[in-house]
Amino acid sequence: MRRPRRETACRDYSASFRLNARAISLSCLHVISAASTPLSEAHLRSTRSLDPSGRYNRHRPITGEGPAGKNAALAELDVRQPSLDDAGALWKLASDSKTLDLNPSYAYLLWCRDYAATSAIATIGDSPAGFVTGYRRPDEPGTLMVWQVAVDERHRGRGVARTMLDRLADRVSDQAADSGEPIDWLETTITDDNAASIALFTSFAERRGAELTRSELFQSQHFPDNHDAERLYRIGPLSPASGSEPVSDTDSVPGREPAAR
Repeated sequence: MRRPRRETACRDYSASFRLNARAISLSCLHVISAASTPLSEAHLRSTRSLDPSGRYNRHRPITGEGPAGKNAALAELDVRQPSLDDAGALWKLASDSKTLDLNPSYAYLLWCRDYAATSAIATIGDSPAGFVTGYRRPDEPGTLMVWQVAVDERHRGRGVARTMLDRLADRVSDQAADSGEPIDWLETTITDDNAASIALFTSFAERRGAELTRSELFQSQHFPDNHDAERLYRIGPLSPASGSEPVSDTDSVPGREPAAR
């Protein structure tokens, strides 16, 4: 009785093998047929773009690369004073940055109400691209204190941070001059490991023909939550931006977000 069962099993296995082999063969023919279909150069470019780490990213199209792409992106950039309706976007940009100190959403609502005149939001089309928050120091109204700077990941490396900072400084300076209280200085605080922000404000000082000084301000022991020390960067006296520096600037530092705090 054992022998017939083994023969039946062998026949069943052989039939199954032939069916699987045929399925594999048909699958290979399908792959070969698909591979033989020519792909357009645009498709190849859209599926072989590099992500920030240098690896190929199949899902990220190549857009805005090179000087022409950056200039085109800046031409679409709108930098304006934020309103209450923008507070949620500011909070989300700060949250998505993963580097900024995220404040409660209520804080950004207050900021967009009380300090909108010394802050800015940048948009490309209907998409928020970044923001800068700042205020005039109460005991030194001739100084603009920049609190936070954020750029959406999709728009980094295009000069958005530089453009926001320049336009905000120009707007605040013009408003202050009209009121008879000019803005001559800009301040911010930066941790020593934030290379992107250091480069951003260093280049700002160079464009303004201003001196940049660094000094100790908030030490790590001042913070109750193990925060790194924040060094004060003071820039001034300020002059109008020279506009001579190339577009590619500090928000293109790999893996870092321009962030004053």
